[in-house]
Amino acid sequence: MQPPTLQTIQEAHARIRPHIHRTPVISSSIFDRKTESELFFKCENFQKVAAFKARGACNAIFSLTDKQAKRGVVTHSSGNHGAALAWAAAKRNIAAHIVMPSNAPKAKKFAVEAYGGKIVFCEPTVSAREAATARLVEELGLELVHPYNDYRVIAGQGTAALELLEEVPDLDIVITPLGGGGLLSGTAVAVKGINPKIRVIGAEPAGADDGFRSFKSGSMVTFATPNTICDGLRSLLGEKTFALIREYVDDIVLASEENVISAMRQTWEIMKIIIEPSCSPPLGAIIEGNLDVAGKRVGIVLTGVSIASLVAAYSSNHRRIWDQQERYRKLIGDYRVKYDRIRADWLEGTIAEEHRDLMIDGLLNRFMEEMDEDPTSGRTPTGIGGASSEKGKPKSDTEKR
Repeated sequence: MQPPTLQTIQEAHARIRPHIHRTPVISSSIFDRKTESELFFKCENFQKVAAFKARGACNAIFSLTDKQAKRGVVTHSSGNHGAALAWAAAKRNIAAHIVMPSNAPKAKKFAVEAYGGKIVFCEPTVSAREAATARLVEELGLELVHPYNDYRVIAGQGTAALELLEEVPDLDIVITPLGGGGLLSGTAVAVKGINPKIRVIGAEPAGADDGFRSFKSGSMVTFATPNTICDGLRSLLGEKTFALIREYVDDIVLASEENVISAMRQTWEIMKIIIEPSCSPPLGAIIEGNLDVAGKRVGIVLTGVSIASLVAAYSSNHRRIWDQQERYRKLIGDYRVKYDRIRADWLEGTIAEEHRDLMIDGLLNRFMEEMDEDPTSGRTPTGIGGASSEKGKPKSDTEKR
């Protein structure tokens, strides 16, 4: 199979369009003033399975021949790719086997099973995952769909950039998070194919900087011990993604853990949307001053949302957050149901845009108050965004473009 081109990414988009959401691009005048730029956020946190991974998995599944599909597919994943592959496979009515570490979060296991995936557990090491996957390929003849080191997956991930540039064509920079490199490499191929003058940047957490070091040295780092809250960005680059990144990407920048969390909180406070830590290095790097965007028009891909990592990052007291994990999980689930209902009513034309904004603003303010309540102490501590109820509630500043 040949590396993806703009044409193959366009073909992938046509292939998956009936099955995915065309996610919105939003902006914020407050962020624009703070960064002295214009930022445009491609919201893949509103995608199927709540992550951009739906694009790559869907393209891989619908690229299979009937003979390949009949055998079924397999992957190894402790995160969104496993759920995405199970979801996409169910759409084609084929079996999906997902190799997961035994210590994977319960929410991740539930998501895979809910989409019909068959979980095979292994020890929580990379070698154990790869061995279990290889065994299933050999014994059952399954088609391997790697989470990122697969040209079909890379082409699918690049479709988000196509949509972004269709909506905002005159960008100066496009920046995505960097983990295994599937999204960044697909984005770079798409963007450079449309307009070679647009700079493509990857952003990594400083605690998992193997991609940064690989890019700067020109030689792929093959071993690392990541230490970051960005659980979706702990993977090493693949040989396919690294080759594409070297050819098409202009630079890779880093964001500290402090600024990753700051980016999450500011996105919540200013734009009133939930993102996970793995979404946050692009904005975190800008906040940190590691990427000069002054006077530029910048596209940022927000890659997804994970309740488990969201809950862990949004509190200054991690012990308290884990003690109340089930309570927070219910609050977040209730919020998402209510938010989706408001958005659906607006899309159907039953409520006006200004009423939608007022309803979402009220819903988010109440949700933040409930998240910050500490039933064990009888007080409301500083929590999400560092703002207690005495300091007032943040105002919505989200604008759809």
